[in-house]
Amino acid sequence: MADKTVTTRYDDMDDSTEGIERYSISFLGKDYEIDLGPKSAKKLLDTMDLYLPKARELSGPPARRLRAFPATTSERKPSGSGFSKEELQAVRAWAAQEGITVAPKGRIKAEVLAQYEEAHAS
Repeated sequence: MADKTVTTRYDDMDDSTEGIERYSISFLGKDYEIDLGPKSAKKLLDTMDLYLPKARELSGPPARRLRAFPATTSERKPSGSGFSKEELQAVRAWAAQEGITVAPKGRIKAEVLAQYEEAHAS
């Protein structure tokens, strides 16, 4: 007999369950995480669009970024770095191709994560 655990993510604003994505936000020195569906995410992003054109972009290793994590039942919880296990595997593979030494297990340095994000920014 096998057990199957299903995780359902809910929109923190309206309790909907469709198209939920997780957003990580840093503001006033504190880190926040919120799960939002398309309507709530649009409200957040529209509000941010009012302020971001006036904001200064920071250089150097990025602080925590507004990141969306796809909501699927097979998704694993992101690590302390904000990257899922699958994303960390991709970082390790990319680092190896770039000649950057990264341990096969354990923590990946923030500088390497920042380099990976910079290289894969869209």
